[in-house]
Amino acid sequence: MYIQKFRYELTHGLGSIILYLKEIPALTYRHLDAIADACIRNTAYDPQCDGSREAYLWEVIQLSKASPILQERILDALGGEVNGWDLLQVYRLAKIFASHGNATAVDAMKRGFRYDEEWNCFIGGEEIIEAEGAQGFLFVAQEIGKQIMSSGYEGDTFIWEFAKEFLGE
Repeated sequence: MYIQKFRYELTHGLGSIILYLKEIPALTYRHLDAIADACIRNTAYDPQCDGSREAYLWEVIQLSKASPILQERILDALGGEVNGWDLLQVYRLAKIFASHGNATAVDAMKRGFRYDEEWNCFIGGEEIIEAEGAQGFLFVAQEIGKQIMSSGYEGDTFIWEFAKEFLGE
């Protein structure tokens, strides 16, 4: 499959990519950049309405036979200029990586945890809590507390409600 066609079908979430990777896994190294880009850049037409693509992307990553390389590239994006829907997608993928034994995923999630100006909130708190439980909650609370103390950030109670539901009172 030509790289341009592969990229198009991947960014549109088409099942033909899954079939292609199952049939010809040896050729997937040609497509690593396209896979990494689709994981780092949320390509949903309307991310608020479209379902999340993390399960699809995780399957693509696994079928690529280059999962460690891709996971490293995707986790590196947490320290970069990724924001908004892109950042949320990367956090959701990082949570999947952590749940499948990637020992560096939680550390990368913590290093990348920050306030997003455009969204006026922190992105990735839920994923850190899901990946690390109570320790993740303590980390998220501490980071949000720093923002409150330094800027008067008021935020909302959504992350606290999520933590209470996920961890219990």
